[in-house]
Amino acid sequence: MMLRTPDFWQERGAAAYALLPLSLVYDALRRLRIRRAKPYRAPVPVLCIGGLTAGGAGKTPLALLIGEQMKQQGKKAFFLSRGYGGRLKEPTRVDPSLHHASDVGDEPLMLAAVLPTIIAADRARGAQLAVSQGAELIIMDDGLHNPTIYKDHTIAVIDGSVGFGNGFLLPAGPLRAPAEEILAKVSAVVVVNPTDSFSFPSTEYTSPSTVFTAISQPLNAEFVRGKRWVAFCGIAYPHKFFTTLHNLGGHIMATRAFADHHPYTPEEVAGLLRMAAAHGAGLITTAKDAVRLPENQREGISVLSIALTIDNEARLSEWLSQL
Repeated sequence: MMLRTPDFWQERGAAAYALLPLSLVYDALRRLRIRRAKPYRAPVPVLCIGGLTAGGAGKTPLALLIGEQMKQQGKKAFFLSRGYGGRLKEPTRVDPSLHHASDVGDEPLMLAAVLPTIIAADRARGAQLAVSQGAELIIMDDGLHNPTIYKDHTIAVIDGSVGFGNGFLLPAGPLRAPAEEILAKVSAVVVVNPTDSFSFPSTEYTSPSTVFTAISQPLNAEFVRGKRWVAFCGIAYPHKFFTTLHNLGGHIMATRAFADHHPYTPEEVAGLLRMAAAHGAGLITTAKDAVRLPENQREGISVLSIALTIDNEARLSEWLSQL
């Protein structure tokens, strides 16, 4: 099921309170799964990059940044992903020349451009495949809450502009687990685009000693300025993309938001192209969406790519060198 992030996750309103009983059930099942799990321990270190909330927080851009760091340090690292949105469930090494987003998911295609990438619904089997192909370090993109594989190091990624939402667990709120519980266990935290109002939970939990902040920035922003655009995307928080285009000086004539990881059909893309033509505008989307477009319809659709800039990349590099 593709996710469309609900607005009520940001406030403790009637809709959120109505779903609280289901959150209690979700939490009970989550805890039961953890108690019953017998985590597989890989023979190489496993670094997991995950979020506390459902929806985009910047996990994949951070994974890409860390992947580049590993290449610079000469470590033979592999990415490991669930392959969300893809049809292949057996452990598979992603081949961008062969696989499509409908096969392996959108994020693994992006990851495979940087490091060898394995997708697997069963993370333990995926880790075994990575090791058999020479991995000396496994970087999990998401999976922080998956108890089936042991993680030697964990990084929690937090969207500083959203924080912890209304503080409720799914489905009443965005949290996959209580924030205090997860933050007390992780090795490090990266807060992406922190605002003045962002803060860690103020209960008994004390913020971790290893905290990085990061800013998401467009890589190719100049072409947006001063032009007319019809913008579309299928990400967790589509308004962020539309706001970014506006802030870059683009004239946004119309927008279309799809569910996260939405697989675009030829008919939908044709409709979007007609909409752009009707507005005398260009059609623009995100890099994550671009890999989900039918290959024969990508021409003429502009892509805005986003990358993370860490506040102190040298300190992050030093931290990673100790893994």
